[in-house]
Amino acid sequence: MATRDYLTPEYKLSHHGIICLDEFYRALRNWFSVHKYDFYENEYKTLKTSEGETIQFVWLGEKMIDDYRAYEIDVEMQFSKMQPVTKKGTKKVLTECDIKVMCRGFLKEDYEEQYSKTPMRHFLRAAYQKFIGKNIQEEVENGLKTDTKKLADEIKSFFRIVA
Repeated sequence: MATRDYLTPEYKLSHHGIICLDEFYRALRNWFSVHKYDFYENEYKTLKTSEGETIQFVWLGEKMIDDYRAYEIDVEMQFSKMQPVTKKGTKKVLTECDIKVMCRGFLKEDYEEQYSKTPMRHFLRAAYQKFIGKNIQEEVENGLKTDTKKLADEIKSFFRIVA
């Protein structure tokens, strides 16, 4: 059975300001592409309230490390109290809103369930992880932590948030 281990802290970001949602969307899609992640939009919801429109979406970035491990980065975003803004001299569609973003990284192991089919394979996988592949596992985990932190930093820099 595939396991999904939560390895990174939850990076939570909040911001109120004027942004171009199209540019933000492209910037994050580009980040996933540059770092060789497959990108999925798992959820998209809109809600109209008296204070303005609210959009929520959940993204998943997935990167295969080897035939046993994969990185997964979940990004949950909420844009609330959205109001259109016009600025002279620009053709961009700008929106003033409250923004909440949360990123977290997971390490998915045995994602193709190759090593849990028989008890012998399960035993060999456990023995390998415990005695032989410990250093490799640490490198893989550190890589996921680094990527998740880089994504959170990219989002902060887009919104110019100083943490």
